[in-house]
This record gives sequence, C-alpha cells and structure tokens, in this order.
Amino acid sequence: MTHSQDNHILVVDDEPAIRELLREFLMGEGYQVDTASNGQDALDLISVKVFDLVITDLAMPRMDGFQLINKALPLQPMLPFIVLSGGDTFENAIRAVHEGAFDFVAKPVRDFPTFKIAVDRGLEHKRLLVSQDNYQRNLESMVREQTKELAEKNLLLEQYTEQLESLSVQVITALMAALEEKDRYTAGHSRRVTHYAVGTARLLGVTEPDIGTLETAGHLHDMGKLMVDLSYVNKPGPLTPDEWEIMKQHPATADRFLAPLPFLTEVRPIIRHHHERLDGSGYPDGLCENEIDILTQILAVADSYDAMTSRRSYREPMSMSEALAELRRFSDLHYEGRIVETLVVFLMKDKDDPNSPIRPD
Repeated sequence: MTHSQDNHILVVDDEPAIRELLREFLMGEGYQVDTASNGQDALDLISVKVFDLVITDLAMPRMDGFQLINKALPLQPMLPFIVLSGGDTFENAIRAVHEGAFDFVAKPVRDFPTFKIAVDRGLEHKRLLVSQDNYQRNLESMVREQTKELAEKNLLLEQYTEQLESLSVQVITALMAALEEKDRYTAGHSRRVTHYAVGTARLLGVTEPDIGTLETAGHLHDMGKLMVDLSYVNKPGPLTPDEWEIMKQHPATADRFLAPLPFLTEVRPIIRHHHERLDGSGYPDGLCENEIDILTQILAVADSYDAMTSRRSYREPMSMSEALAELRRFSDLHYEGRIVETLVVFLMKDKDDPNSPIRPD
C-alpha cells in the first residue's frame, strides 16, 4: 500500500482562502502539499518537481486550468488532475475531463470525506500507471536479454516483440512439459509432430510466417490433455464411450485456454481442428473438406503418423511402412493425398539425415 507521506500533491487556485483550506486539510491527512496561485506558477513547479496529483481550479489569471492540463501532461504524462468546479462551471469541468483531467469535485469543497475519496482515487490511479510503466520497462528489458542469449530463436522472439507475449509462451511451454511428464507413452510427441509438420510444410512451399504459426501449433496442439483425467490418458485398454467423449474435447479445451492470448489468434484454429477429417468424421466440430485449412491438415497428418508409430499402454507401435500404408488408405477421405505423399517424401529424407533431431528406433 502507498503511504500518505509518500504522496506529493499540488493545489492550484487563485483564491488564497480556498488554497489554504485545501492545503491544511491535505497536510492533516499526511500528504506533502505544494500550492500555486495560477496555472503558470503551477507549470513552473511541475517542470522541476514530480507530483502524484494536481488539484486545480479552471478560471485563473496568467494561465487557466485547461492550459495547465494541456501543457503539464506532456511533462508528466501519468499525472492525474482533479479540477475544482463551481455550480456554474459544471460544463467546463466535464470538458476538462475530456481533455485529460482524471476527476472533478464541487467548489467550494464542503464534503471533505467525498473529497478525500476523490484524492485517494487519483493517487491510486497514478500508482497503477507508474506500476504498469515499470512492469512494461522490466518486461522490455527481459526481452532484450533473451534475444541476446537466444540468438538462434530471433525469428520467434521477433513475432513476440511484446514481453508479455514471450512470458505467456514460456508458461504454456512449461505446462506442455508437465503433460509429457505425466504420460511416459507420449513423451516427445509434440516435438516429433512439430518436426514432421514443419518438414512437410516446407516441401509443400508454405511461407515462413505460416510455418512459424504451424510450429507454435505443433508444440501446443495437445495442451488440452492437461485438463483430462490422468486415468483416461494412461488407461491400458479402450476408453468407454463416456471417457472417449471427454477425451475428444481436448482440442476445444485448449482453444478456450488460449483464447485470452490475442497473439495466438492464428494458432488456435489449428489446435482446435487438428482432429478434424475431410469426410466430416473428425472432432470437435465435424468440419469437412475446404473447411479445414492446409496448416491444420498438415498438423493432422503429422499427428496421426506419430500417434500410430508411438508405443501406447494398450498397443505396440506400428512400423513406418505400416503407418504410411494406413495414411494412404485414408488419403482423400480423412487426409489430403498430396499432404500424405509429401510427408512420405520428407520421412524418407529425414531417416537418412544424420543431422535429424528425430532418429528412428
């Protein structure tokens, strides 16, 4: 909490009695108080001293309250103004608020409890603005440090130039790590699916910005399983119909989880629809054919291939040839044939590549 003695208030009014009354009241409440008899004197003070709140009259000699607000805000952009308004200047008070004042109170001030509330609200507004500014500065500093340390990830970091976005990705990545730890059978699944999907996309001529979107979707596509009962994920046999209905909701669950993050707007549909199929037999929305974009179809093929070639608690993994035969069997029914054949080409190259991060067992 902010203490009263830490707050510095400037009272501006050309009437000495009002100025002194407000000064004595505020000092009695523990605030530090400076005064000025006109807008120009107030502006001179604001140019050399930091204030937390200005309480100002509007009609004053040399410089009125409107001019003071307009000239002072460029000097201290987070400085809140409370304007003093007589009954005959109410419209001017509203105008002052529209031009940047935080609040207004009736003049002369008689209801000091209400006046104190307005003062506290103005000071709290300043505190929040300063806190937000400091937080943003710290985040920007962290982005610069991470960019220097992780030069090889410059492209990804440039996409998340706002530090808050970068921190959000780190949190989600940690959640995905937790998912893989709770199921030894799917360890490394997201990494492999991303590798297959990105490799296939590049052979198909997908643009680099879209590949970046696909890569993020690949890393996060199964995060909805974090909210699925562990007993379902590791069940040694087939799921019951009710369990299967719950499991099928994991793409929609991930979509809802990511919804508050605007920088993942393009990623969310891919994650939500990576279990959709061309014939409409997929889930959760039953999309079909051209309702499923190419990035989603690429991820769906890569995900299906890795699922078939991975060991599960209830079955042994398929061989590469068996899995590819299964994909081809459903070409142009569940999956676009062109994408399946491109994955085949990529896998043939990848298995002979000594630098591939995915080595065959």
